[in-house]
Amino acid sequence: MSKEDQEKIVQRLIFEYNWYKSQADTLQREINVLTSYVEQLTLTMTTIDNIRKGEGREEILIPVGSRTFIKAKLIDPEKVIIHLGADVAAEKTLEDAQKLLEERLGEVQEVLSERRRLLDQIVAKLGEIQNRLNQLSQKTK
Repeated sequence: MSKEDQEKIVQRLIFEYNWYKSQADTLQREINVLTSYVEQLTLTMTTIDNIRKGEGREEILIPVGSRTFIKAKLIDPEKVIIHLGADVAAEKTLEDAQKLLEERLGEVQEVLSERRRLLDQIVAKLGEIQNRLNQLSQKTK
């Protein structure tokens, strides 16, 4: 193989490596967002479950931003208003809200698993490209 051919291969491999690295970075950001959403869903489900059990019915803390809270009492602890999507919210019983949140959690966890699987494949591909570049580098020495 000529030196020119090797240089072309190296350039192509570097281009591929950078492309896969960009894809991996994008997937990692998506994974971080999805993981945060899973944590939010889990916390919401725990809070609703605690309210269903009667905990926190007398007095609760409501976050108002910047890690600041207001003490409040629940007027109707049997219902919540839950976002359904597309700027639509609906009043639901605690049980119905819990079921809806569990469904969302399952969907998000499926997407999260798929993203992690894709990231693993891309990381493996990056390793293959790196090995190939190392082999070519050894040949040129």
